[in-house]
Amino acid sequence: EEVYYFLLAELKEASDSLELDVTNPSGLDKGDPAYGYDYLKWKQYANSLRMRFAMRLSEVDPAKAKSEFEDAVSGGVFIATSAGNFAIQEKSG
Repeated sequence: EEVYYFLLAELKEASDSLELDVTNPSGLDKGDPAYGYDYLKWKQYANSLRMRFAMRLSEVDPAKAKSEFEDAVSGGVFIATSAGNFAIQEKSG
């Protein structure tokens, strides 16, 4: 329970801190194989994790879980389709 509270707080802070209007230098996207430094996608991922962790917490603290889930959904910035899933291409070798 304590770990979930900590993770939810960290994810909220990280999501709230992301500046979506930052313009990255050319070529920087290669350093982030998951989302190519697309900050909107990282925000969607953070909020989707918050939703997932809230669901896991619902058995122990339903009120906290409901509050966290609703807060994560409220901005409409979360992964809504499989196209937004966190993925890194695996290469042989």
